[in-house]
Amino acid sequence: MTEDNFINNNKKTISLSLERQILMDLRNYNLSLKSISASRNVSDNTVRNTLKNYMKDYPKYKYKLPNKISFDEFKADTRSGKYAFIMNDPIHAKTLDILPTKKEDLIQYFRRTENRSQVQYVIFDMYEPYLLVTNIMFSKAKYVADRFHYIKYIMETLDNSRIRLQKEYGEKNKNYKLLKNKKNVSLLRKYSNDISWWVEQERWRNGHTVKILPGEILYELLHIDDDLHRGYQLKELFLDIVNHSDYDHAKEDLSVWIDLCCGSEIEEFIDAAKTINH
Repeated sequence: MTEDNFINNNKKTISLSLERQILMDLRNYNLSLKSISASRNVSDNTVRNTLKNYMKDYPKYKYKLPNKISFDEFKADTRSGKYAFIMNDPIHAKTLDILPTKKEDLIQYFRRTENRSQVQYVIFDMYEPYLLVTNIMFSKAKYVADRFHYIKYIMETLDNSRIRLQKEYGEKNKNYKLLKNKKNVSLLRKYSNDISWWVEQERWRNGHTVKILPGEILYELLHIDDDLHRGYQLKELFLDIVNHSDYDHAKEDLSVWIDLCCGSEIEEFIDAAKTINH
């Protein structure tokens, strides 16, 4: 007659403590069965059988993805870093999963999905590791750059041009204050189709608050410098393409926009054109 104890179980050739150590090793994606067996001084079969025994009652992982998915990341204190990967269903505005951001972890995760070949679109920013994961795991899907990111990039390009001009004028120049004003910056960044042109805005002038139409404010801003005026027009043209160009003409329209940026002699927009072209 035998009884169970805390050292070993019946019909097992290794102790419970050693079994736990092997299971912890198996969680490490970078360790092979052979390296685990060598470090724990057991045979390859012992490690393999430990894994099989542990997984025998584990339900088969079947995870179906929608045909359109989106990737992004957000700041989060995790074991693997300060950011976490989030996968969404953009059509139904639903979060599907939150994962580590490393490419290897994502590839291992997506290997367990059974309908990868049915995913039609993968949407994310211009982060290259996610593009590599998409090419490997979703070879039949089309990659869609998230419009939020490239619109934000062009807005920041106009901002960088404004900041450069602001510094050139210096703090004592009246143009410096116009270019630095947060309300003016917001007006420059806003798409002209979304501006309420006949709604007056408040501004501080000559020691008191005055009401002025957005068109008058923009006229004053855009006539400070030709670079700012042309940069604003390039920003507006880009937003026109994003909002109104159709699939058949978008490539041609973007190509024209890139050529205009390269010929503008505005350093910030020349760099932006290269990024959009890439």
